[in-house]
Amino acid sequence: MATIRLLQEDECHSCHIKEFCGVSDDERSVYQVPAGDLRVGDRVVLQIGTSTGFKAMFWGYFSPFLLILFILIGGSVLSFPEEWTGLTALLALLPYFLVLSRFREKLKTQLQLNVVKL
Repeated sequence: MATIRLLQEDECHSCHIKEFCGVSDDERSVYQVPAGDLRVGDRVVLQIGTSTGFKAMFWGYFSPFLLILFILIGGSVLSFPEEWTGLTALLALLPYFLVLSRFREKLKTQLQLNVVKL
């Protein structure tokens, strides 16, 4: 395995949303990838496949959205108080993301980055 660190470009310093892209955060800008023929100091490009991107979006965004939506619709259909339905929908995210973090290693094997040497 090789450790790849993203470098900040000059444009990053003046960017107003740099906190959200992850390049400015040292913890999120380090990736473990299969080493192949990489050496220290090599410049590379990280790529993610379309299916991998869709899997990541599904587990990170779409599934939690559906979970909240189903709880809100179910609470509305069953005539539960809106406050309790909304709170339940938000609290349902806690076990969802705990289970997701429990399967982090399995997800890492399915969500691989491709490395292209420049």
